[in-house]
Amino acid sequence: MITTYDLEKREPLFLKSWRAEYADVLMRDAGRATAAAPTYFEPAKIAVNGEPRVLVDGGIFVNNPAMSAYAEARRIFPDEADILLLSLGTGELVRPIYYHEAKHWEKLELVLALLNCMFDGMADAVDYQLNNLLETERYFRLQQSLTYASDDLDNATQGNISLLQQEAARLIQKHSLDLDKLCKLIA
Repeated sequence: MITTYDLEKREPLFLKSWRAEYADVLMRDAGRATAAAPTYFEPAKIAVNGEPRVLVDGGIFVNNPAMSAYAEARRIFPDEADILLLSLGTGELVRPIYYHEAKHWEKLELVLALLNCMFDGMADAVDYQLNNLLETERYFRLQQSLTYASDDLDNATQGNISLLQQEAARLIQKHSLDLDKLCKLIA
């Protein structure tokens, strides 16, 4: 299931590989649509079930799609009691927004910063909800605070990529017990 948002229809679109109406959507097009982060990439115009759709990153409405995945699993498998859910984060924003900086921002700068706060808050809310809905042994959230690496989406410098790799190594180390439990449950 890939999350996207249709700008023309003003509605979320979940591309589900098991549904016939999405059979004609190529994986590269689904990837292009869900990666079309506004202000960074232009929307993806792709055909869905023979109809042109103008799609952007699903993160604009569901930054952590784990709850959507859980709801879909419950719909498809209503009698399944032991749903196992792994939610992989892409890095938690921890850079503070200081008053002395924010008070001089132009409206656009303020809106962009507040959007990041909203997305982060939505992701945390989903984590809270799933922690309360599923047993500890059935839900795993792997998320790393971006303490050293930049959280700027467009920072693809070699130095930042190296720092992101170090953050990933810290995440693996921090969650090694969870990863071991998860592997045992899957096996």
